[in-house]
Amino acid sequence: MDKKKIPYAVRVSAALLAGKTDESFNIIGEALTDIVGKISKISQNYCYIDLPFVIAALRVTANAFESTIDDKGKEHWLALFMRKPMALLSMLQN
Repeated sequence: MDKKKIPYAVRVSAALLAGKTDESFNIIGEALTDIVGKISKISQNYCYIDLPFVIAALRVTANAFESTIDDKGKEHWLALFMRKPMALLSMLQN
């Protein structure tokens, strides 16, 4: 199976279970790079003066997504957002 079709969270968990902490960091970086790149590409379709609308839409979308995840998912999101990958890896291992 193409690794790009396997969810990032599954790949990170598998790397951690195999004791490959460095690989898990690489997968997290890959995930963020991929997702930010796709969002940025879409955002470039809008005129610069409309960026406040784009930012507002992204925040509304993020809030909507956040409301659908459980408390554990929110802990993971916060660890990623606060750039505390070791905290995230620790949570994923438990």
